[in-house]
Amino acid sequence: MPHGSSVSERANVRNRNLRCGVTDTSWRAFRSGLLSLCQRTIQPTGVERLRVDRDVGFRHGNNAPKSNVGYDVTTRDLTADQFNATINDNDIVLVDFWASWCGPCRAFAPTFQAASEKHPDVVFAKVDTEAEQQLAAAAEIRSIPTLMAFKKGKLLFNQPGALPPAALEDLLQQVKAFDVEAAEAAAKPKDV
Repeated sequence: MPHGSSVSERANVRNRNLRCGVTDTSWRAFRSGLLSLCQRTIQPTGVERLRVDRDVGFRHGNNAPKSNVGYDVTTRDLTADQFNATINDNDIVLVDFWASWCGPCRAFAPTFQAASEKHPDVVFAKVDTEAEQQLAAAAEIRSIPTLMAFKKGKLLFNQPGALPPAALEDLLQQVKAFDVEAAEAAAKPKDV
């Protein structure tokens, strides 16, 4: 930007950059070459945080790149191809069905993100219902956001609507405490 730019021109450029996810601080850090840790929120949802650092490895997933630069992805985007494998290959999985245009989805995103950081033993996954319409239809998603909780491949919770942080924490504790094998044994008919 030319040195003699007006205040309104600088404000317009700043506003345009903020809409693109570029802040003055991140731009200055990038330009100065001091950015050893890149932390940025992926747009448009503001849900998935990607942190790049030499000393951090993947928290979830077996498909982590093996290099000196690691990634910490606290939530994962699921596609129809990955859905069943993710549900069946992990002990506890929470899946948030969302869309970028959905206000309640955007409001729930920070709660979901915070819970994912607090519970590294749980896989937090997101399904973009716009990009994965067939998966959303197969899961019978009628309203978004919809949250599903799976334990050992079994659906334990399926509810539309954004949960407040305390309710999400309570749900996580209940899912962790739930004994799937005991419930399956109790559901089997007894021989007489």
